[in-house]
Amino acid sequence: MTAIPQFEASFDRLFSANTADAEARSTEFFTTFYRRFTRHPKVAELFAGTDMNKQISMLKRSIFDLVGFYVTGTPSAELYRLAGVHSGLGIDAELLDVWLEALLQTVVEYDRHADETTRLAWMAGLSPGLTFIRLQLLQPSDPD
Repeated sequence: MTAIPQFEASFDRLFSANTADAEARSTEFFTTFYRRFTRHPKVAELFAGTDMNKQISMLKRSIFDLVGFYVTGTPSAELYRLAGVHSGLGIDAELLDVWLEALLQTVVEYDRHADETTRLAWMAGLSPGLTFIRLQLLQPSDPD
């Protein structure tokens, strides 16, 4: 998946499909993440009335898109779409930071082997894609 073995190992520990309870563990992880993320008042407002099962499914795909950018160095059409959706919602860099911190805290909580190296590996794997989204958020809207 990536050149960061610590990220890959942690990702596998968290989301490996090779266990009977993989889907339940994944759902619990993302439910905890969203509980943590929506503690921020602006985030809570944005997610009011959201179908969280659908949101969890989208988040899983989004993580792959972010890591894909790290691996390839090329933004996918889906990453452009993701940036556009977030721009349209008025998401700013502060909320991306809140998102990342909530995710990292959840990784540390659920990955029994997580340490500071694991946390940094997740940051390294996700940061290029998040930086790309930040750049897209700063682009002026196309009036056409």
